[in-house]
Amino acid sequence: MSGLSFGKYTKDAVLIVFSILLALMIDKSVESWQTRKRKNSAKEAIQLELRRNEEIVKAMHETHLAILKRIDDLFVNDSLRKALRGNAYFDFGTMTDKKSIAPEFASNTAWETARTTGIITEFEYSEIESLTRIYAQQDIVFKGTLMSIVDVLFQRETNDMKNLDATLVQFKLRFEEISAQEATLLWLYEGRRSPKP
Repeated sequence: MSGLSFGKYTKDAVLIVFSILLALMIDKSVESWQTRKRKNSAKEAIQLELRRNEEIVKAMHETHLAILKRIDDLFVNDSLRKALRGNAYFDFGTMTDKKSIAPEFASNTAWETARTTGIITEFEYSEIESLTRIYAQQDIVFKGTLMSIVDVLFQRETNDMKNLDATLVQFKLRFEEISAQEATLLWLYEGRRSPKP
C-alpha cells in the first residue's frame, strides 16, 4: 500500500508543479502582452506628439525667417527705422510684423510620461537615442534661444532708442541662431519619419 501512496503522491506533486509552472507561464504571457500594449500606446502618443510639434516648428521657422528678412529691411529702410526711433520704446511688433514669435510651444508630455513610467526601457536603444536628440533640440529652441530673445526684448538697453542699431544686431543674431536650430529640429523630425535601412 505504501508503494501505491508514494506513486499517488508523486503524481500529485508533478501535477502541482506542472500547475504552478503553467500559472507562471500564463502570468508571464499576460504581463508581456500588457507591456507590449503600454509600449505601443506610448510610441503612438510620442509619434502623434512629434507630428504636432513638427507643424508648430515649421510655422515658427517660416515666421522667424520672415522676421530675419524684416530685420534686414530695417537696416536698409530709413523710413522704417525712423518710425521705430519715433517710439518711446522698442516696438517689437514692427520687427515681427505684429506676429507672435511662438504662438504655440512644442509639447513633451508623451515623452516625459514614457520616461517617468519606465516604459521607455522597452524601446530599442537607437529609438531612445533618436527621441532624446529630438526632445533635447526642442528644449534648446523653446527653453533656450526663444527665451533669450524674450530676455533681450525686456532689457532696458533694448528699449533705449539710442541703441536701436545694436538692438537690431542682437535680434538678427538671435533669430539667425533660432532659425538654424529650427532647421536642425525639422531635419531630426524628418529623419524620425524616414524608414530605416
